[in-house]
Amino acid sequence: MKLTQKFLAMAAATQSLERTEIHATAKGFTVTAKLRKQEPEKLFTDRGEVRAFKSWNTCMRYLRSIGVTHVTVDMTEWIPEALSVKEQKE
Repeated sequence: MKLTQKFLAMAAATQSLERTEIHATAKGFTVTAKLRKQEPEKLFTDRGEVRAFKSWNTCMRYLRSIGVTHVTVDMTEWIPEALSVKEQKE
């Protein structure tokens, strides 16, 4: 089973989330969530692709809107000098 935005929202509402991580990469910000008694899963779109938020603000607004208030951030793959995701596409 893939973790979709709808399922993540339901897990947050039922307090089934143990941990939520944000991974900052060159492609954007991805979310990994650990639900009770399950292995951590990446957040996917309804179309089956890994959900990558293009901006930090969008990612945080989404998580906050579904009730996620604590996250861990992994910046291992993030390069501060790199252009933003939006600028890389242009």
